Amino acid sequence: MPHIVYANTFLQNVLVEWTYCSEIKDIDTEKTNNFLLKKFNLRLNPVEVHLPINISSKTQPIKLSFGEKIFKLNIKVSAYRGFASLHSFVTFGEEFMNLMQVNEVQRLAIRKINAWPYKNVRGVNTPKEIILKKIFSKELLEGIDLHPSGNASPIFWNKEFRNTSNKEKVDVKFGSLLSEANLLSDLSNDIIILDTLVERNVNLETNFILNTLDQMNQVLFDVFHWSVTPSIIDIMKGDMQDE
Repeated sequence: MPHIVYANTFLQNVLVEWTYCSEIKDIDTEKTNNFLLKKFNLRLNPVEVHLPINISSKTQPIKLSFGEKIFKLNIKVSAYRGFASLHSFVTFGEEFMNLMQVNEVQRLAIRKINAWPYKNVRGVNTPKEIILKKIFSKELLEGIDLHPSGNASPIFWNKEFRNTSNKEKVDVKFGSLLSEANLLSDLSNDIIILDTLVERNVNLETNFILNTLDQMNQVLFDVFHWSVTPSIIDIMKGDMQDE
């Protein structure tokens, strides 16, 4: 389906990463500092130039990591304006690969975490089965036992799909997480999580990274719509625009 930017979202985090193989053992300090100065207005003491180089924004919840074998981008929803808003950060990763004299990646991955906080009323727990059925589609819940033994938390289920033609794997993880075990520290309530991952394990030249990531993001968009109920989409709707 066409990609849409909704008025409301339950998205919390977007993570992008790719791996590569570099034969460089000693990073070029001068070239690396020139790269950091040009892109981030940052210059390191030569003794501090070592991998991985981790960069975070003081004003936005954005983190980048430039490693010997991996590039990582982590951005929270407050700084996310659709996947196109990440293109410049992807370009940073591509340019860093040039410094490492690498012209292809071996694996690409995008992960998106959605969350629905909820409160228990007057100390009486709302049955998780009811909440799960209000959020997640019949297709996602098919074959899932919503009454696991015990009362442990977190409780998660997992479904995996593979496309052998393009060596793509989609992993859909969903369930409940109590606040005391909550890894999303800015959400104080118990939460329901939908954690989706798409990855391609394929050798790919650098100039194809961005287009491939856009395709993979569309896959996650479709997976999200397959995973949730129409009522969730209705909540997200409002004044919409094509991305």
